[in-house]
Amino acid sequence: MKKILILLLILGMTSIVSSATDTYTIRWIVPDTESPTWDNLRNFSVYNNSAFSESITASDPNGIDSYKLNDTGNFIINDSSGLIENTTSMSPIQIYWLQIIVNDTLNNTSYGIFYINVSEYVPPSITGFTADDMYIAYNYENIIQGDIRFNYGWEY
Repeated sequence: MKKILILLLILGMTSIVSSATDTYTIRWIVPDTESPTWDNLRNFSVYNNSAFSESITASDPNGIDSYKLNDTGNFIINDSSGLIENTTSMSPIQIYWLQIIVNDTLNNTSYGIFYINVSEYVPPSITGFTADDMYIAYNYENIIQGDIRFNYGWEY
């Protein structure tokens, strides 16, 4: 009767020990040629003079070793978490094109390109109205007695 041995080999190094009267160890190395995959590689938009703090992460069956970023003059990246933060003022209105690199524990790498669009913050404004266009509504229902007067001043 023949015996069939079925092995499920995982990526990395696997050892199998077989023994009879003598012991013999066979080692199989299953190479990992798969690069990490990006979980959330995307572009960002921020207003000038604001702080930037966002994460870009990746996954790999053997684990992630480190993250790197090409622009270390304006940004810093946490090499274990992928958290990116600005180290300089985000005051010039511009687009920062960045390259991020992730390395898995078996030295496979993935590269990604993304941008951070820094735009000017313009507060909302209401135009085209004068004081005559606006009104104040109220409901007093016998709570207030006597004359009700409103004093207001408009700046426009």
